[in-house]
Amino acid sequence: MNVQVDSVPPTFTLAFSNPPTRSSGSATHADERDPVTGYDVAFRRDESVTVSISADEPVNNVKLTVVGIGPGGSAGQAQAPVTVQPGGTCDGSPAFCGNVTVDLSTLDMRDIHGTADFQVAGVDAVGNPGSKSAGLKVTRWKWAFDAAGPISGSPAVGARGFVYLGTNLFTNAGRMLAIGPDGARKWEVTTMGDALGSPAVGAFNSNEEYVYAAAKTGAGTVLYALRGSDGTEKARCPVSNVTDLPGSLAVGTTSLTVGTGETGTGIFSGSQVHLVGIRPDALLSGDKCVDISGSGMGALPASVTGGAFVMKDQNVFYGTPAFKLASYDISAGTSSPRSGFPLNTTSLTRGLAILSDRVYGGAANTDDPSQGSLFSVLMASPPAISFVYPQANTSRVFNLAIGSGDTAFFGAETVSSAELLSLALGTTGATPTKVADVGTLKGSPVIGKNDRLYTLNTVGKLSAWIASSLAPVWSADLVLDLAKDTSPTLDCRRDASGNAVAGSSMGSLYFAGGNKLYAIIVDSPGMDPNAPWPRFQHDARNTGNPATPVTNCP
Repeated sequence: MNVQVDSVPPTFTLAFSNPPTRSSGSATHADERDPVTGYDVAFRRDESVTVSISADEPVNNVKLTVVGIGPGGSAGQAQAPVTVQPGGTCDGSPAFCGNVTVDLSTLDMRDIHGTADFQVAGVDAVGNPGSKSAGLKVTRWKWAFDAAGPISGSPAVGARGFVYLGTNLFTNAGRMLAIGPDGARKWEVTTMGDALGSPAVGAFNSNEEYVYAAAKTGAGTVLYALRGSDGTEKARCPVSNVTDLPGSLAVGTTSLTVGTGETGTGIFSGSQVHLVGIRPDALLSGDKCVDISGSGMGALPASVTGGAFVMKDQNVFYGTPAFKLASYDISAGTSSPRSGFPLNTTSLTRGLAILSDRVYGGAANTDDPSQGSLFSVLMASPPAISFVYPQANTSRVFNLAIGSGDTAFFGAETVSSAELLSLALGTTGATPTKVADVGTLKGSPVIGKNDRLYTLNTVGKLSAWIASSLAPVWSADLVLDLAKDTSPTLDCRRDASGNAVAGSSMGSLYFAGGNKLYAIIVDSPGMDPNAPWPRFQHDARNTGNPATPVTNCP
């Protein structure tokens, strides 16, 4: 008798659904294609893919295992196997067909893009095992919007997820724009002139928020309050004898003749220095604009396009070209500084953060890495300044963020080193954690949810770190020129209408480089709400005010 034994393993086939069509970019929409060849049509980290699994004979105990993406193209961690149930749609009429939908945000992904390995295995009716694997390209790249002009300052994010930014063509012909989380231009204003400094966003009330922005035309400089919904003008305050607003704007509540009101405030420089506030909802016309000027007030030089300007209660703080930290009471209406100010910072103040009763600042010499420090100012009367790191003016610090546990994150440079540090503030003798060779960090780090920290250096190296240890998670050399003092910002995942996606672990990191606004998918659904100062100007709205909620996300 001849006995035939079936020893032929089953043949499996894997097929993936198609990713959404990617926009190639236009004047009204971002380019959604990853610029790296092969990833321009890849799935995004925040999308799902349907996997069709078929076999040429009946099979059972079919399992799908997805191996994630490790650093530098290596294999990442494998997910737990998923049982593939029969049913679904497959090409042809296979003996077995099953469909599995995989949420790509659940993959281990420690790079900006890479190939995830999908592995299927099962046995036929007599127990012969069969298997098959297939790779799927996945990217964190979301989009890049071409603003058709150099972007001024650091972008701000409003309650709808709109990203607000301005361009400066140095011809008085810049624009203000609102870009949706899907990369679509929501509105633009072409009549304001060249944008100056960084915009800021007010509170969201009655389905509206004000975008505070300064712009310059041949006729002069104006501080505007625009409606965030459509960009139309709510109020304006012309500023005389002014050439620039090199720093940022702050937003807070200040006293009016009748009650209090939201105020967007900035420091303007020219033949005189002007501290200007705009109050778009003031009941009396005399309260709409406040303009305090004085020859001794000082303002950041025009070369510092992203200098910080922060506010606590009715008091504002900013750096001056004379290496001083200045402070004024916006409600006092006089050009006299607050008692004890200005204070000597020994180098130019670039970044500021407020923590309880102290102002922390980064001071940096533009031309000499060996001059600067992280300093602290006790706001008591009289105020007192001390140097936190180093305790001498020997290492420049451009910007900082402060996380939970009052831990500061900042870049520090000397002639021979460029480090990322974390340091417990207020702890005598605390030893900083250091990471070497990170490049120049002019923008502030961003502290995200899920114990993440994000940095972007001046040549476009974007890095993600575990905030509590500064252990690296992933990095990408985007090869961008980010020489300006501009900082990234972080928002939660949103749909095309701007609604936050409930339960998502993903978010979008936004940053400006040259003419473009970039969006990268990261593993933080917004900034850490427990961080007292998680980024430049404190919050997603760029208000520079510790009273503002850190994030617009639920």
